[in-house]
Amino acid sequence: MAEASPVTAGRTIQRGTLPLAVARPAYQTRCAMSLPAGAFCANTIGFWCNRFRHAPGAAILPGNWGRIIKTIGPSHTHYAREVAMEAHRTAHHPGKPSRFNCNFLCGSIEHARWYKRNYQPEDHIYEVRFDSLNYAYHQGMIMCIPPLRGKSDEDAVRHYWNCDLGVYPDHEPSIQPIEILTMSPMLVLGNVDPGGPTAEH
Repeated sequence: MAEASPVTAGRTIQRGTLPLAVARPAYQTRCAMSLPAGAFCANTIGFWCNRFRHAPGAAILPGNWGRIIKTIGPSHTHYAREVAMEAHRTAHHPGKPSRFNCNFLCGSIEHARWYKRNYQPEDHIYEVRFDSLNYAYHQGMIMCIPPLRGKSDEDAVRHYWNCDLGVYPDHEPSIQPIEILTMSPMLVLGNVDPGGPTAEH
């Protein structure tokens, strides 16, 4: 991870699989004022990939990926996969966030850059803050999203939700990319890795 700036510096707590960086309390009140009403404590640092330009202070609400999948329906390339992953979550991990209703981000800039290189090279990477105390979140191995070589789709989904199988990309054996699913809104702090020229959204 890049050296922490004065804005991102803070202690860490162990929640789930990886330690999540926690913001200073002095900043939390200022964050909450910029976001929709409700319990929100922007206490945790993350990195979010998106193709649109967003100004610092923008509030990103959860559920956009799910809205896309549901709007397009079975003709979407990933519809069947997402339905299967949601069915497993509902049956075995009902307290974890639904992929249909959450925000997606990474806990480190290295994982966000890996995702950008391999899936969305035109994306921007934003430093964001979210609430890991008052909203459900899950950390899942991105490589366990089906298809996973040597595993059935059912096994891959199980490992994704259990986050119990370390999988290294063939060409980058030093990294195990993890994504965070959170029901929390996100506060944009800044663009730390500019992408393509997509207009502000």
